[in-house]
Amino acid sequence: MIKPQADDILKALKPFQQRTVDYAFRRLFLDADSTSRFLVADEVGLGKTLVARGIIARAIDHLWDDVDRIDIIYICSNAGIARANLPKLQIGGASERSFALATRLTMLATELASHDGERGFMDNKLNFISFTPGTSFNMGHSGGQRRERALLFHLLAPHVQRTTPLMNLLQGGVRNKRKWRQGLDVELPIEFEIRRGFDVEFERRNDLQFKLRDALDTWFRRYRHRWPDKARWTRDELIGDLRRLLAQICIRALEPDLVIVDEFQRFKPLIETREDRGSEAAKLAQSLFQTEAHDGRPVPTLLLSATPYKLYTTDIEMEQEDHYEDFLATTRFLFCGREVDVGNLTQSLARFGNALKRATTDDGDALQAAAKAKTDVEDILRAVMARTERVAASEERDAMLNESEVKISLTPADVRQYLASDALFRAVGDRDPMPFWKSAPYLVHFMRGYKFIERLEETLTLSPSSVASVLQAHRQSFLSVEALQKWSEIDPAHPKMRDMVNDQLDKGVWRLLWVPPTLPYWPLEGPFRDKAGITKSLIFSAWNVVPDVVSAFFSYEAERRMTGERIPKYLEPAKQQVPLLRLTQSAASIRSSHRLLLLLLPCLPLADRAHPLEARPGHDRRKWVRKAIKDILSASGLPDPQDGPIDDRWEWAAPLLFDPDLRNFLEEWRGGRIRAYEFEGGGPLP
Repeated sequence: MIKPQADDILKALKPFQQRTVDYAFRRLFLDADSTSRFLVADEVGLGKTLVARGIIARAIDHLWDDVDRIDIIYICSNAGIARANLPKLQIGGASERSFALATRLTMLATELASHDGERGFMDNKLNFISFTPGTSFNMGHSGGQRRERALLFHLLAPHVQRTTPLMNLLQGGVRNKRKWRQGLDVELPIEFEIRRGFDVEFERRNDLQFKLRDALDTWFRRYRHRWPDKARWTRDELIGDLRRLLAQICIRALEPDLVIVDEFQRFKPLIETREDRGSEAAKLAQSLFQTEAHDGRPVPTLLLSATPYKLYTTDIEMEQEDHYEDFLATTRFLFCGREVDVGNLTQSLARFGNALKRATTDDGDALQAAAKAKTDVEDILRAVMARTERVAASEERDAMLNESEVKISLTPADVRQYLASDALFRAVGDRDPMPFWKSAPYLVHFMRGYKFIERLEETLTLSPSSVASVLQAHRQSFLSVEALQKWSEIDPAHPKMRDMVNDQLDKGVWRLLWVPPTLPYWPLEGPFRDKAGITKSLIFSAWNVVPDVVSAFFSYEAERRMTGERIPKYLEPAKQQVPLLRLTQSAASIRSSHRLLLLLLPCLPLADRAHPLEARPGHDRRKWVRKAIKDILSASGLPDPQDGPIDDRWEWAAPLLFDPDLRNFLEEWRGGRIRAYEFEGGGPLP
């Protein structure tokens, strides 16, 4: 494999991104006092993925001559993000790179094996591997995926005397016994080192062998259509232990040279380094983060997050989270769990806080002491993290933003919302809801997971009259089931919501099937007229309740405006209107018109031969497309009757006439010979 050129990749970065790459790479790989862990916390939109790509390029260039195999591990919250970001992180040409996309750590046993005589993972010079923490570290007492249990069967079969009970145990929730057992007849490719490591560890684990034998003899000697609860609990716990053992073996096989953890704040429990507080999932994750690199140091680990922690905890959040402790947990991981470094940081933060309280504009010594304390904190944190904000990244220092002035005003309905929420919070013994009320209306309907709901449920049990009196006194400030079922208009009851209604709904955005094109082929018409420039809106809030309120309100109001008077009731809309697409056939074998399918069915010849961008510059693109379609319809070989009634079915049949291969594809798909995408696996099935 040809060595990738790091300079070509770094050239594409902006100066502030290059500075971050250089500093982070030095802290991860070169400095003698490196902790081998570093956080890039650049503000949203400043290209943390590009920075990570630059660090990967520098790492590959640095390790190329010293390491036989370079493994880059990318961990993110879901397979969708992995599919989107992996191509951006990969280095080298398409024919010169290799990676295994595995959403579960355990499945690396097959992903890393050689297939059909081709070069396997262990033979590649450069590998990019991705998996998600939710399904890779958090095993719990879960039976996992079907393909994981099939893999466990092939690994365990040599260790048991009878395989039928093992089949029964590992069948899990699969209902079709025949298909399950037929699937086990297919030999799985398993990476040799992982298989050998599993054999050694399983033979060493007497406790696990006893649990397996006991479960097989007690419950699974014979197949049952429905297992007792105790059998299912025993089965799931045992499978969880086996999956955890396999995951540990797979981690050893990886030998990572760089681990990248993207948006780690979504799974922060995994970076807990204190053994007395860490879960089983955290311990498994730590075994990856503590893997030794080729030089004997911990594997370099790069964390990416625009919001790794919040700056402070408000009074209303005290019972739910402590942002200071969250911050210390993050730095503790970056310091590799060294409490001495965490203690130095906490002492420096305390000195800085005290210095700020004493500092005044007319006290030069106090100001100097505060500046010195600030520098001390920065020096400690700069060793393990870097952050670039938009103000510093833009030459104009305008944060790359145009601030729009929005004037909002309170109405009596808005104030009544606060009074109603305050009365109900008081009735259940909770705090002032002012911070919540500033962000959203109709709070009590959407505060899932908040302590308020627990107190409300307790009060409804012990003193329901106190809640009923509040609901009665402030009836107009709560949502009504009867009003919603009748498609009644809901008052936004909040200044910010009212402005969003004006910006998103009153301008007719709800009429659009998709976002208007940035560079349209021709002037927009119909619902898209005068909608140029409209784009998506991104809403930020510190409260979990806000997304629920906003999404519920806007989806309801958009549906209400769409339905008009056609659907009188909110519930069961399908029973109140005629289906738009009816795949029926009359007694005379005449099929219903399928014109709507033309919006969904691809037609490659039509797309290739009538693409608007193929029109010559200066020509009317719309006229050109119409002429191109007319020429396609006039092509020789297509049906062209000169008399008789017009058969409208030609419209939905047209793609089949234009593209002869489409019929074969549809027939193969209908016959089940083309398999669909597996949802959990994140990619096409083999």
